[in-house]
This record gives sequence, C-alpha cells and structure tokens, in this order.
Amino acid sequence: MAFLGERSQLTRDSARGKAGTVTHASAILDRAVVDTRGQEPQPNANRHQDTPH
Repeated sequence: MAFLGERSQLTRDSARGKAGTVTHASAILDRAVVDTRGQEPQPNANRHQDTPH
C-alpha cells in the first residue's frame, strides 16, 4: 500500500517544543473512483488496491 501525506516538525527548540517534535501530520489512506461529480463512494466497493512493486 502506498501512502500520500505530509508531516511538519520543529527544526529547533522553542516554546512549542524540542527540535524534531511533530506538529502536524496527515495522510491519504484510501482512494475511490465514482461515476459522477458529487457522488459518494460506496463503503469498500471497487476500492483501488495498490500492488507491491
């Protein structure tokens, strides 16, 4: 499975925390295709399956 995401972290010690502290993280864990704009994908139906490389 491939993940697409991002992570933000502090690069130096500050009042917010020590260097290396993760401040934000997000990832796309699942994708789906629908037939028309605005249509909601069905749960677990026709989901894209990444194959290992």
